[in-house]
Amino acid sequence: MQDIFRDTLIATADVSANRFVKATGASGATVNPYGVSLFGALSGKPCDVVALGLAEVEIASGQTPVVGDLVASDADGKAIVDNTTGKILVKKVLTSTVEVLIR
Repeated sequence: MQDIFRDTLIATADVSANRFVKATGASGATVNPYGVSLFGALSGKPCDVVALGLAEVEIASGQTPVVGDLVASDADGKAIVDNTTGKILVKKVLTSTVEVLIR
């Protein structure tokens, strides 16, 4: 993982590590995440986010992404394959996470 820019958001709900995060500070379904949480955070607490660069995101159950796929976020902030409207590129597939390019 090599991040270029990290930001800190205030979590508006509990956020787990390695999840897509919206600019509102919550994880959830979106094709345009702000970034990926590094460590997770409790609601109302600071949440460090990779906003530009490479980051690892947990893969949603039942999903089998491959390198080159586009992904989006499910309701829990996990990666789901969405080659139609997804905007986040899968660079590497690991055991339970994918390394994605946030730009």
